[in-house]
Amino acid sequence: MEKRVGISILVAVIIIAMAIFFLRGGITGNIVKATCTSPYIYIGGNCCLDENSNKICDTDENPGTYIRAVDAKDECVIDRRFTCTWKKISNNLIQIKLRNDKSGIFSPVSIQFSGVGENGCKKTFSGAVEDGFDYQQSKEYSIECDFSENYVNSLITIKGMTYERNSIKGPSLMPYTIWEFETEGRISGFVE
Repeated sequence: MEKRVGISILVAVIIIAMAIFFLRGGITGNIVKATCTSPYIYIGGNCCLDENSNKICDTDENPGTYIRAVDAKDECVIDRRFTCTWKKISNNLIQIKLRNDKSGIFSPVSIQFSGVGENGCKKTFSGAVEDGFDYQQSKEYSIECDFSENYVNSLITIKGMTYERNSIKGPSLMPYTIWEFETEGRISGFVE
């Protein structure tokens, strides 16, 4: 009987020792901790950057800046008819270069950016066929905007006239069939 009690006590001590060993990190915890070399620190089961050595992960000190950098996009996309082949956002000026991807001559009436500054910005044009550009041609536009942000994320609305050459042979009073056209897109990026 004493032998059973002794074995039970020994098994209990071994179980308690193993539980303490695993609760304190055991082998796995020591290996993970050993792989965090300066300027990284071990917090929450992972290594994270701590450049100022204050025992706080740098991403936790200023999460707003970190999130903005991840969410910031650099794009210029038009829903239909055009490809935005180039864009530049500089102090109070947005420049875009559009390529006409559909048949016919396109001439803008207005280009508007609604998410810029307090009231957005807009430039109007004549909409005349002489000011337009044909299929697979490109044209650059500069629109002045009053904004103080260092990052722009705006909806673009482009309105204009499409002039399609008539296919009627012989003299015609109207050399073009004319349609009003509107499309939207998005432009975003940091101010240069």
